[in-house]
Amino acid sequence: MSNTDDVVVVEEAGGGVLPLKWEEGLFKQVVWGHQFAEEWDARYPAQGKTSVDAPPGYITFFADFIVEGMVRIWHFEFVCRLQGEEPTVDKFRVFYQLQSNLGFFSFVVHSSKKILINPPESYPNWKGKFSFISTEVIPMIMRFRDSMPIPKEDMNISRGAGWYEKLLVLPNQAVGEQVLVAAGMSDRWRHDSANVHVLLLEGEEVELFHRAFPAHAGVMGVRPLCDGEEYWYEQIHLNFMYARAELFSSPPVVTEGAHISNPRPRRAITPAGKEVVFLSSEGSVAS
Repeated sequence: MSNTDDVVVVEEAGGGVLPLKWEEGLFKQVVWGHQFAEEWDARYPAQGKTSVDAPPGYITFFADFIVEGMVRIWHFEFVCRLQGEEPTVDKFRVFYQLQSNLGFFSFVVHSSKKILINPPESYPNWKGKFSFISTEVIPMIMRFRDSMPIPKEDMNISRGAGWYEKLLVLPNQAVGEQVLVAAGMSDRWRHDSANVHVLLLEGEEVELFHRAFPAHAGVMGVRPLCDGEEYWYEQIHLNFMYARAELFSSPPVVTEGAHISNPRPRRAITPAGKEVVFLSSEGSVAS
């Protein structure tokens, strides 16, 4: 999976893949910083391994795709949520077109209106910065370097559409975790907290989109929930789609995968301290 439309993929020996080329310490930083669950079983490859060497039951995970390369996706969501618009796939496709290059996928600009200023130009070492992660994390069949025809899209979106016109044009810049929580893009906040993050200007709550402008004097703060207002987590939890620990807690029936000659085992420890072995076929998409 390519992570930027500016990357030029050179066909090296081995079909455009490179051997492992990043430190285990950096791998651990990604796992910790992005809160990978233990159940995901992220693995640092042995030296000399390439991205095509994922063991049975695992898929290849490119670090730059998450750490850097998803900038177009998270930036689009951020711009939408700042303006109170629900980010959708159809809206994203107005601005970006999917493309494939030697089996790696990326996005190219698909609109005369650009909402991202100063996008990243390239990540020259991204193919050597990989690890392996359980297939259960992504509930779909993932084929390495899949190839498919991608037709040119014509979205025919009216420039007068309200949501299209009001989206801000923002630079590619890092924002604090508090800002992401306030925008509903991070759940690193106590699920039962009676406070919510807001932008304050001279002590008064203001619209969050002002934070998009670096010269603005507002600061992030908190306010208590209003009477009858849901806990913050209940307001935003549907914004997230990722494999939670509880999805790995229920073992399948004993017959699942019994007809497969090489079933895939997974192990976990229950809260009671008992070991559970999960069995599923190599072609399944969930435990």
